[in-house]
Amino acid sequence: MARSERYTIVVADDDDALRTVTANCLRDAGMTVWEAADGNEAIAQVRKHHPHVLVLDLWMPRRDGLQVLEALRFDPLAIGLQVVILTGDGQADGRLLALAGGASRILLKGGPFQDLLGAVRSCAEHALRPPFGLDDPDPDDDDDHLEGSGAVPVSHDPTRDLHPTRPDLP
Repeated sequence: MARSERYTIVVADDDDALRTVTANCLRDAGMTVWEAADGNEAIAQVRKHHPHVLVLDLWMPRRDGLQVLEALRFDPLAIGLQVVILTGDGQADGRLLALAGGASRILLKGGPFQDLLGAVRSCAEHALRPPFGLDDPDPDDDDDHLEGSGAVPVSHDPTRDLHPTRPDLP
């Protein structure tokens, strides 16, 4: 299976033509895509399908993109969801609020499709990664590569004095 075939995406935009073109281009790239015409539909699609990425317009009827971000931010059905904001709003205010609300990337509508495709792929890969570095192939690595970097390796020696300023503690 090609990498893109395992990516699942919801595209939410109230502009029917733009949503359809975006969704079809992502499908042509081998992704599974569902569509939503407003914020309420976006939330429903995310909860139903558990996609890796939500491509979200900021300004939509019923619930705008910022309200969608707020609704999904701590939703257990949206754990690991990455959000790419695709907006026509050139003002920084909405984009900054979207970043503060948990968006992973922000792109302006009308840009090259390759930029959107790259952002979606990158976010999907991030969503597919195991959390908290659990993909470390050698968890017993002694972290010798950290020497000189300012990092302090943790000792696994139980006889080591862990409290040098408190000699009374083991």
